[in-house]
Parts: sequence; C-alpha cells; structure tokens
Amino acid sequence: MRILIFNTNEKDTQNLISMIKIFPIDIIVDKASTYFDTMNFYKNHSYEKVFIDMDNDEGKKITKEILDIYPNQKLFMMGDDYNCTLEKNCNSCGKEHSKGLIIKPISQAELCKVMNNSFECECKGKSMKQFAIDKIKKNIQKEFPYFDFEINQKEKIISSSPMSMQILVSFISQLEENDISYEVENFERINLK
Repeated sequence: MRILIFNTNEKDTQNLISMIKIFPIDIIVDKASTYFDTMNFYKNHSYEKVFIDMDNDEGKKITKEILDIYPNQKLFMMGDDYNCTLEKNCNSCGKEHSKGLIIKPISQAELCKVMNNSFECECKGKSMKQFAIDKIKKNIQKEFPYFDFEINQKEKIISSSPMSMQILVSFISQLEENDISYEVENFERINLK
C-alpha cells in the first residue's frame, strides 16, 4: 500500500506516520510539505490513500486538483474547519467522491477506520454546532487523555467525573471560541444551550 501525506507541520506529519507504521502491513509513505512536491509525488505514483492538511490554501488547491485528475481517489482532508472544499452536499459527495474530512487531531481509532475503508466523513449529517462540539471533544481528549467524559447529544450536556479547574477553563475557552452557549453546573456538567 502507498500513502501520500501533505502537511506543512512536520510534527503532525511524523505523528501520523508513526500511527500508520503500527499497522502490520507493508506501507510506503510519501510525505510532502509543498504544493510542488505533493503534485510531483502524485504524478509519479498512484496512492491508495492521500491525506491532506486543510489549514492553508495550498491544501485546498491540492485537494481540488487531485479530485479534478482522479475524482475517485481516497482522499482524507485533515482540518478543524466545517467548510468543505467542494460545495457542501454530503449525499452527492459520498456518491461521487471517496473523500472525507477528519477533524484534527487524528486518533488511532479513526486511522484504523481509514485503513479498513470504514471511515465516514466527520462533516456528514452534522450541523456547524455539532461539528464544533466534536472538535472540542477531540481537543479536550488530546489535552487531557486521562479525563473521562461524554457528550450526551439528546440533552446536549457534557458530563463526566468532577473536572479540575484547568479542564473546566479549557472547555469554557473552546466553547466560547466556537460561539456555543453554555451553563456550568457544579464542576461536573456543562449544559449546552
């Protein structure tokens, strides 16, 4: 299997490569950090999967160009922005393209789904608010991996064991950054409004 990764952040690229190398199969990983290098790799090799960081205009340009050349390329866009590179029409996109958005940071569980061809785009069927909540959850889990919590979608409540002040501040900061209304209840719940 051959994989191409475009990312301008070397640390993120190395983390992704180390997660990929865990799989017990022969995998060749090409990594690029510029538009030119990415397109040069793409023109010289065929890839089973392509990962593209969407945090800059180069990533969006590469995505569009690859989909123009080969619309069925299994393409995984990595980002934390709700906007898609194509017109936001998840049903049409799922039928016409083999692409999906992965909210950063990527977990090993998500990478397993990608490798098993069972990953579903994290934008699909989600409102902008739900996407932001999922992004916050991933950021909290990355920052505080020992902290156990869940987001109850029906009641829209974040519940857990008691939060430290540091975790509570991080939650509140990210909720405010994403314009999500909330109410704190006894350091154990954050009610989303």
